[in-house]
Amino acid sequence: MKCTESPKWAAWVWSVRQAFTGRNLALVGGLMLAAGCQVIPKTTAPAAPPPAPTPEPSATALPTDSGRHRIALLVPMGGDTAAVGQAIANATTMALLDTSADNLRITTYDTSAGVSAAARKAIADGNKLILGPLMANGVPAVQAVARPAGVPVISFSNDTSVAGPDVFVIGHVPEQSVRRSVQYARARGSNR
Repeated sequence: MKCTESPKWAAWVWSVRQAFTGRNLALVGGLMLAAGCQVIPKTTAPAAPPPAPTPEPSATALPTDSGRHRIALLVPMGGDTAAVGQAIANATTMALLDTSADNLRITTYDTSAGVSAAARKAIADGNKLILGPLMANGVPAVQAVARPAGVPVISFSNDTSVAGPDVFVIGHVPEQSVRRSVQYARARGSNR
């Protein structure tokens, strides 16, 4: 059947075309926009009963989330290096959220009042790995607390002299950069 043979079909197409003119579309859009501006009255929720008092945790009790790996992040949150410490803490949080790992728990401890106290608190809280401290001069104090507890330390320092048993350095080591730069230059044919 051809479209020209059916005047009803042509009339229907013409009526639909007339209905979707710019003015009609603007009117329908305006009505839809106005419908979205409804004011919803606020209702008050019934008052919930007060929560039952929880007993205070014992000072010696370890956290109960034994299904997660507990990691301590020791960084300065005050003082001259607070911006670096905050940046590391933020990067750690972003990395943890990016991995969607629900079996890790990373807790940040402020070292601006002393790295030894922060390390003691981290170990007392049940952490099994310490990330930090930021500076090499804080590593021996953290190591003195972590080694008896059997907790490994990964320092952000670039001083390889602080590395030792259960103490690892992940900071940017200048010697590695120089070595790689020289290797790259030689691979490109440079002899100077």
